Amino acid sequence: MNPRKNLIFLIFVLAGMVFVLLILNFLGVDRNSQKAEIYDVFPVKISRSGVIFFNIMKNSNRIIFYEELDSIIYEAGLDGRNKKELSRIPGVKDIDFSPDRHELAAFISERGDLKGYHFDLVENRRTVLDPRTRSAAFSPDGSRVAYYLYDDESGEGSIQVVAQDNQRQNVIFKTRLKDLDLSWPEADLIAFSDFGIRPDGSGFRTIKKTNPDSEAVIILEEAGIKAAASQVSALGDYLVYLNAKDRKLYSLKIR
Repeated sequence: MNPRKNLIFLIFVLAGMVFVLLILNFLGVDRNSQKAEIYDVFPVKISRSGVIFFNIMKNSNRIIFYEELDSIIYEAGLDGRNKKELSRIPGVKDIDFSPDRHELAAFISERGDLKGYHFDLVENRRTVLDPRTRSAAFSPDGSRVAYYLYDDESGEGSIQVVAQDNQRQNVIFKTRLKDLDLSWPEADLIAFSDFGIRPDGSGFRTIKKTNPDSEAVIILEEAGIKAAASQVSALGDYLVYLNAKDRKLYSLKIR
């Protein structure tokens, strides 16, 4: 073969390889956290900065999340599109939303103290919670809220259930445990630590801890993605997760 032709051919091959490398570098593929080629798509970044709370809303194809940098609560589609601002609440450290996204309970750092508030996003109204309140959780239908109150002086705590229509408080459980993180996963179950109780105060029991996001964990491991938290949509078509490295929110279409 002609040496000159071989040299020209080699130059073309090398130029092609350089071009491909430049394209990959331009796309900015993160091999550590964005390795998802097995699903033929790459994760979509939803948040611009770190997120301290997110949730896929039930009966909805929407995600709700709080970005710490700009202190704004956002709502977006599972594909990351149609992102809109709901409210700006500086200093939020913990937050729980009602199922319809119209109300929320937030715990805010103010001059070194953590204070609880109930927000009505429709009426743009804020109500201060009892200063003893440490945790809150809305019922699945949004008609009631469970609060955990702890008194530092007496060392006594209690779980109270409040009906949204009349604000009547009903103490359903007393304890001397200082820190309880409430959740209300089912209509007939208020959960905290390794225990559960019915909203009327009966049926106290030990509950078996399960991992509701086991599918998400397997998918993320297979994709080589390290996540701090994750959720799969009700239809199983999207996986939303917090990147463990930058705490930003991503969405991955898995079906």
